[in-house]
Amino acid sequence: MKNRGVIGNTTDFNTLVDSGCYKVQVGSWGNLDTYHGPNEFESDVYQFGLMLVIRADTIDNEKRITQIYFPHYDNSPIFSRYSSNL
Repeated sequence: MKNRGVIGNTTDFNTLVDSGCYKVQVGSWGNLDTYHGPNEFESDVYQFGLMLVIRADTIDNEKRITQIYFPHYDNSPIFSRYSSNL
């Protein structure tokens, strides 16, 4: 799996569509209304962790993308989201 580096605080999570592992830091969140990070769903999400992006291009050109965020804290939930045809 390719290391994609640290997500910056002006990165829109909707643009993270290349397969690999991204490092999430407190500064990665940015504005939740603009950048669509995991805190868009729950404001008290632990803000350090890793996000895996899995992209599958199918035979019929449908592009399926899954993002899975794993906080580095045991009591914080894992978040995932899925999109098709980006």
